[in-house]
Amino acid sequence: RLDPREQSRVFIKSNQLQLGPHIPQEEEERMSDPPVVSGDEKNTTLGLLTVEDVEMLMDSLNLSMYRGSIRENQIDGDTLDVCTGFEDFVSIGMLTAHSKKLWRKVEQYQKEGVPLALYTR
Repeated sequence: RLDPREQSRVFIKSNQLQLGPHIPQEEEERMSDPPVVSGDEKNTTLGLLTVEDVEMLMDSLNLSMYRGSIRENQIDGDTLDVCTGFEDFVSIGMLTAHSKKLWRKVEQYQKEGVPLALYTR
């Protein structure tokens, strides 16, 4: 059985027959979003981070003890981008103080983007 991303689908859009993988519009828009560049420091949009990027980001924030939770819960940049408060992180087992620290950073990254240096090696 093929992975759903690899399956070609036939779908009708604007009375035209198109062949190819169906990509939801919001994902298609996200894939076309260019990285955000701010000043001398290069930043990228929070929603573009992969689970592995988020794990490296946790390392840079001295929160590496939560890498397993990040991986287990498949927390990527999209997931972080829809968080609404530190309680979201408590629900995956983070201590309250660590959750508040991460939430402050997520709020910053939502506005300014994530510095590439924090999660790339």
